Amino acid sequence: MKAALVFFLLATPAFAQNKQADTSVAIAQQQPSIDGDYSGFLGPLHFELPLTRSAEGVLSGSLDDPDEGILGRAYADFHLEGAALGFSGPSAHATWNGSVSSSGIFLKGTWRSQRMTLPLNFTHDAINPSPFDGTWLGTLRSRTVSLRIRLQVTSDRAGREFCTLDSLDQNSLGMECTEIVEKKNDFSFNVPAVHGQWNGRLSEDGKTLVGDWSQGLPVVLILKKQPRLL
Repeated sequence: MKAALVFFLLATPAFAQNKQADTSVAIAQQQPSIDGDYSGFLGPLHFELPLTRSAEGVLSGSLDDPDEGILGRAYADFHLEGAALGFSGPSAHATWNGSVSSSGIFLKGTWRSQRMTLPLNFTHDAINPSPFDGTWLGTLRSRTVSLRIRLQVTSDRAGREFCTLDSLDQNSLGMECTEIVEKKNDFSFNVPAVHGQWNGRLSEDGKTLVGDWSQGLPVVLILKKQPRLL
């Protein structure tokens, strides 16, 4: 089965292999610059990861659960080697290990604890926010299939847009976007991992992205902007 022929196939074997190789490849890459506030999702749970770097270059941070009111829970052993990042939480007997994108915007990795091993990806909170920045949810539908889609959009200090696409029901998470185009209310991006593209417009009230997803055949994909805490 090929992704280019089946427009609902958002998780490809090649993408899964790339995810497994992220950490080992990252070690050999140039070290990116990371600091500031990141947000991510562990299943339905929302987490925040504020990172700071001291004058000596020491990285530190906490893993916060705002839904449960757990804030400032310090984590230890932050280490950044090349683009490979890891940290641990002794009180929770848990670790996170993954990689940092070259832009420093995305952290892709895996959360491991005594109870579970799950992907946990983080996106840097928008520094120079635009109307497109935020978390957007929608559903791809056919007669027999419905797939929940999550789009994370953020921007850096220069106003450049970045985004990732998640196919939640296929557990295909953190697919990075390229060729992001923002022009007034028009918005489009490509997702190379699945040879896909979304093209559409932002509604006048700024709450809905209306457009088409295409992997050879266009399918309507409407995305609704979500509150910061899901």
